[in-house]
Amino acid sequence: YFMQAPVPVSIVVGPDLLFELANPQYRRGLGDREIVGRTFLEVFPELEGSPAHAMLQEVRSTGQTFHADEYHVRVDRMGTGVIEDVYYQLTCQPMLRADGIVEGVMSVSIDVTEQVRARREIERQRARLSDIVENLPVGLSLTSASGQNHTNSALRRLWGAEADEQDADVEKTNYAAYHADGRPY
Repeated sequence: YFMQAPVPVSIVVGPDLLFELANPQYRRGLGDREIVGRTFLEVFPELEGSPAHAMLQEVRSTGQTFHADEYHVRVDRMGTGVIEDVYYQLTCQPMLRADGIVEGVMSVSIDVTEQVRARREIERQRARLSDIVENLPVGLSLTSASGQNHTNSALRRLWGAEADEQDADVEKTNYAAYHADGRPY
């Protein structure tokens, strides 16, 4: 069933973390390299001594599941010598024998690199826009649909508010908004 899973799945066993299974989706994310029968460090030598290698060893030794939504790894995914910053939604689950001994670790790893990059770009653009608004030479107050207010430094100066007060006074004030022709919103 693992080979038919719609997400990347691998199983490593033993103290050397030998790949016992890597489904097609897992292998596709590694440039379709054959990794079954090779150890984790044979496939990913750049991860020796890394948090990723230590985490797999810990799951194997403690039997505790590991999960992360944006697990960062600097890895040569394609085996070409090019190290990439990659982010995974990752779950590493111990596989127990009938006697409770950990036999291996099953990993489900979904590449979320593009989502992380997109979110970071949005955050960067939001910070840039916030900086522009904050430094405008005219007073400006923005109110979100949820009622959250933000005033820039020019408006706070006009009202005599301290910069560290941010929007405290604005949030306590009731305002009426009107259309250009005088009708209330």
